[in-house]
Amino acid sequence: MKKITFFLIFILVISFLNALIGWSGNIWPNSETFQIDGQDITIYYQIWKDGITPGEGQGVDISAKLYYKLSTQTEYVEVDMPYLGEVGNNDEYSTSIPNSFFSENDIVNFYCEGYDASDETYSYGTDQNGAGPFDAENPGIYYIGSPTEQDVTVTFQVNMSLVDEIFDVSVAGTFNEWTSGQDLLTDPDTDEIYCVNSCDRTTDDEGIAWISGLEHDANNYPFGDYYY
Repeated sequence: MKKITFFLIFILVISFLNALIGWSGNIWPNSETFQIDGQDITIYYQIWKDGITPGEGQGVDISAKLYYKLSTQTEYVEVDMPYLGEVGNNDEYSTSIPNSFFSENDIVNFYCEGYDASDETYSYGTDQNGAGPFDAENPGIYYIGSPTEQDVTVTFQVNMSLVDEIFDVSVAGTFNEWTSGQDLLTDPDTDEIYCVNSCDRTTDDEGIAWISGLEHDANNYPFGDYYY
């Protein structure tokens, strides 16, 4: 009798585990990233359930919601995340936070919720960095800013293999008052690809590759247009 009881309990446990959403996550964009003021934030979220999400079409009884609010608010906005398609064995869902909801310097809290109507259970997702799972008490975070105020590191690369005689190679732009010969590019691995990392540039800076000894003018840059 004890063996039969144990067997029945084992079957019930296995059935219960198989009924649950097995995993949810791969939220993109990742939490604690900067998002651009004036652009919608399109969020992606994946759900896996054994025997349900693999294969074509949306998994039976599976759905997803996005919750978001400003960090200064107490109530979340709740929106359905429409089914987008298959990613491997996962169902992917997506929706957007409209840019009208936030402004520059705002902080947006968010989380994604998976729901299985077959057993009325929920799952809360992690992002692609593995942070989370996020929920109402532990939400993900997006920082809202202007791209012109965010410093970036830019890597300049110039293929010099087509130049018969190589002189100094530098980058000139709005960040150094278009001064040639100041920010030099180098070729440390001698593959004729000259490069330099230029730090603390804003995304509205402009620049060109400048090769000493060649003719330059505003309408004829060597090897094409190197604006970024």
